[in-house]
Amino acid sequence: MQAGPYKPMKFEDLTEVYREEKSKNLLSDVRSDLYPAMSSLLVSLRAEYDRFLSKDPDSIMCEGANQRRKKANRLAREIVSLRMLKISSMALRAASGAQSVTDVLTPEEKAYYAEILAASNAHMSSIDRMTGQVKYEIRPIDVPRETPPVTKAPEQPQTLKDVPVFDDGPEDFCDEEEEVILSPREAVREEEEHEEPDRVLIRILEDLPVFAGPDRDYDLKREDLATMPKSMAEALISRNRAVLVRPSP
Repeated sequence: MQAGPYKPMKFEDLTEVYREEKSKNLLSDVRSDLYPAMSSLLVSLRAEYDRFLSKDPDSIMCEGANQRRKKANRLAREIVSLRMLKISSMALRAASGAQSVTDVLTPEEKAYYAEILAASNAHMSSIDRMTGQVKYEIRPIDVPRETPPVTKAPEQPQTLKDVPVFDDGPEDFCDEEEEVILSPREAVREEEEHEEPDRVLIRILEDLPVFAGPDRDYDLKREDLATMPKSMAEALISRNRAVLVRPSP
């Protein structure tokens, strides 16, 4: 296991960051490589799902990996949304003269904070400029930034045979990409409305291997009763490994 800021993030680490961020009004102290760590976790969960998908797309293992992948994507985006709201408020307070501590910001967030603060300072003095109380606009000194490496553009295909064909299986990335359109407040509101998926109660008909769900691992034996997301339960029922338990009226 790698040490320091390069330590891989686990699914449980992501949920803990989300709980901390949502329960506090101020920014929580997170690891400095939060954004690269979350990105690496999402990539690994997608790869895990693809492996199960290629072996048996109808298996409960595949459905559990898919549920966990989707939840991790949602939690990562909502962590970013929650922190964006808090950073924006912090920059506005700083523009009004308050002292702000930026030690809890990641490198990506410090750049975001600086841009909001500069825009807020300029807007704060707009009335003074219009009334002539401020004749000259003081601009911050430009700090030279590192020039990013130039990436060579991929070569254009010469014929139709050279055009790559992508096949992402029965489910593509549309559900993940569309969520980016949400504003920070809308993203948090949507998460609160969809925090708990439809869940059903089932009875297990045979011993099952341990498999991962969106919230926990399942270790189920014959005659066990379990509550789980409807899509996962349907996968077991369709393979005669469980039956639906209907509550008494």
